Amino acid sequence: MCGYGVRGQEIGRAIGLVQDVQFVGIADPNLSRRVEARSRGLAAYETLEELLEMARPNIVVVATMPQHRLDQVRMAAEHGCHLLIEKPLAFVPSEADAMVEAVAKAKVRAAVDFEVPFADSFKVFRRALEDERFGTLIRFEMFDKGRAPAYDIETCVSHYLHLAMLLLGCRPTSVSSSIVVDGRLATLDDVRPMSELWPHGREHEVGLRADAAQAHYFYPNGVTAHYFPALLDEEYVMRAGRSANKPGSEFMALVAYGTRGRVKLHQTQTGFVYVQHVPQDTLTEMQWRPVYIPEKPDAAWVIPTSRLIADLVDAIRTDRRPLATIEDAAHIVHQTAGIYVSHLCGQPVRFPLEERGNPLL
Repeated sequence: MCGYGVRGQEIGRAIGLVQDVQFVGIADPNLSRRVEARSRGLAAYETLEELLEMARPNIVVVATMPQHRLDQVRMAAEHGCHLLIEKPLAFVPSEADAMVEAVAKAKVRAAVDFEVPFADSFKVFRRALEDERFGTLIRFEMFDKGRAPAYDIETCVSHYLHLAMLLLGCRPTSVSSSIVVDGRLATLDDVRPMSELWPHGREHEVGLRADAAQAHYFYPNGVTAHYFPALLDEEYVMRAGRSANKPGSEFMALVAYGTRGRVKLHQTQTGFVYVQHVPQDTLTEMQWRPVYIPEKPDAAWVIPTSRLIADLVDAIRTDRRPLATIEDAAHIVHQTAGIYVSHLCGQPVRFPLEERGNPLL
C-alpha cells in the first residue's frame, strides 16, 4: 500500500477479510504511520521504490492524495503490479487519462475504490428500480454531505456518477452547471486553497468558493442526473457526524425518480434504502418507506471494500475487467471537471472534455 492514512488503514482492514490475499507492507513518508504499520506486523518503507524492490507485491493499493497518484500508478504498473486506486482518480483529466494509458501499456488490471456497488444496500436499491411500481426511470437527484461545495464536488460526486453509469449502462454526453457565491456567478478570482474552504477535510489543491452549485448531466438514453452540493451547515454536520461515529459525515443521498415512484439510497453507514410509490389517489400524502436498514452499520464500508478487492483478485485470475474500472474512473474525472468548465464558459460542455487540464489551475 502506498499511503497509509485514514482511508489506507480502512482499506487495510478490508484486505484482511479477503481470502488468499496477504497485506505485506506500506510505503509512507510519514514516520508515525510507518511506526503504526510496523506495530500491526507490516513491513514499512519510506518510498514506493523501496516497497516495490523489497516486498515485490502482486497488487499495489494507491491511497495517497490525488495530485501524487500518477507517478505512483506508473511506477507500480511498470513493475507489473496490478492496482487498486483511491478515488477520485485525479483532479486533472489528462492525469487520469495517463493512468489509463500506463495500465493498458503494462497489461495489468486496475480497479478504483468505488465500494458502493458492493454494498447490500445498493443491491436492494437496484432491485427497487426494477419493480413495476417504480415505473420507468426518468432522472436521478444527487445530494451531498453538506460541506463546502468545492470539497464535495471533488470527493463525493464521483460516487454518484459511477453509480449512474452502472445503472444506466452508459456515460453522460454533456453537463450544464452554475456556481453562485455572494449573490453572483463565481469567477476564477474565487479560487481558494481547499484547506481554506474546508479545514476539516484533506489537503487538496484548490477549489472554487461557492454558496450554491448545481450540475445537470445528460445521458444518451434520455435520463438526466441533477447534482446539488448541500448548503454548508458546518456545526450541524460535525455534530451529526460524531453521533454517527464518523466525524465530518454525512448526508449523501441518491434519489431515483420513476414514472410511478421514487427510490432513495441514503449513503450513510453502508446505506439505507427508502421507497415511495405514487398512489392512485394523488391527493394522499406519500411517506418514505424503509426497505433496507443495515444490521451492522459500518461507517468505513469495510465489507463492501473487501468485496471490491475480491472482485479485483478474481478479475486478475480470470483475466477480465473488474467492476470498478479505471476507464470509468478516468471518465468521471472529466465529468467532475466539466462542472467547472461548463460554469466558466456559461454553456453545456460535451464529454470527454477537449481541454484536459484542470480549469481552476
